[in-house]
Amino acid sequence: MSSIKNYFTWNTGERPPNGKSFDEMTGIHTKAYIYATEFSQDRVVLDVGCGIGYGCDYLARNGAKRGIGIDRSTLAIKQAQTMYKRDILEFMVIDGTELRFTANTFDAVFSFQVIEHIADYRKYLSEIKRVLKPGGIFIMSTPNKKITSPDREQPILPFHVKEFYPDELSYLLGEYFKEVCVMGQEIINQDIIREMANYESGRVIKARVRFIRLITYSRLVRK
Repeated sequence: MSSIKNYFTWNTGERPPNGKSFDEMTGIHTKAYIYATEFSQDRVVLDVGCGIGYGCDYLARNGAKRGIGIDRSTLAIKQAQTMYKRDILEFMVIDGTELRFTANTFDAVFSFQVIEHIADYRKYLSEIKRVLKPGGIFIMSTPNKKITSPDREQPILPFHVKEFYPDELSYLLGEYFKEVCVMGQEIINQDIIREMANYESGRVIKARVRFIRLITYSRLVRK
């Protein structure tokens, strides 16, 4: 069984449970997309790392002019193509570091909980900047290393390659975008907090604890 199929079978939290609608999922999976609708109205948008497509579909239902969702997982894209069929939606198997689009294509690019999985994150950011129109908006989210893996060279979660401290991320993004705004999201649900503690102490592995405990959101404008 492939590692991608394991993600679905184990429900590690890397992807949401199959078969659930957007409204049935937890805020861990949906909050970023709800926030993104403010910046997707009447715009052509790209969702990098769209998974099974629920977020891209949500943007299409809430004002996006056109939406393209990409993911490196063939399994995820096949599910997206089956579950979410709209004339203004398209799902494609594409790696986030090699975007097969011409320059200045998109009004907005969204990428939630992706950069921490990418070794060549500079190429990923460079590609996103390239396909964004001048003045376009890029919104991303990623775990806050200060919370998830403080004082560790390697992230606690085995799925992650690189996590960032907020100042570190802000400096990095400033190399590619002229306006950078970094925000945070705090998890206050005590059940999730307890399970997170158990996960990090090695006593339990549960997907819904996941690694979006404290997220750093970044809203950026292309130079």
